[in-house]
Amino acid sequence: MDKEIKMVSYILLISMVLGIVYNGYSYFKNEHHAKIMLHKMLISGFLLVAILVIFFKFSTLEKINLIVGIVGWLFFVSGFFAEGFSKGGIIVTPNSLFISIFVRWNDIKNLKFTKLKNGNHLVNLKISSWDIRQVYGEEESKILKNFSKNK
Repeated sequence: MDKEIKMVSYILLISMVLGIVYNGYSYFKNEHHAKIMLHKMLISGFLLVAILVIFFKFSTLEKINLIVGIVGWLFFVSGFFAEGFSKGGIIVTPNSLFISIFVRWNDIKNLKFTKLKNGNHLVNLKISSWDIRQVYGEEESKILKNFSKNK
């Protein structure tokens, strides 16, 4: 493998590991965590399978390629786990980004709650140009309503 390509791989690894650490910090900052929606689990599972297939079928089978793929997948998934809220605001992961973003309660527009068949609540919120959807349990949705009313 060329030195330039290897260097790019290491830079990608460092960037994604820093993103995983940041998303982990966001996870621990939350008082209440969002549930991971089924479509996000399916997409992440499909992505993991695609990474493994690409590595074993089309790669030169160098370990660095697999490590970059797995760390990239972990970075992708870590954004899902970071979603939640606390007294200060809500942490979201927009669909176009894998990094979590903290949003204060005052910046949230159009907060809507929809009860799902399984007892969970789908929360739709608008933040600047992003439409965000998160799922919370019964207890968390009550607390979220109180936090959003007291903004």
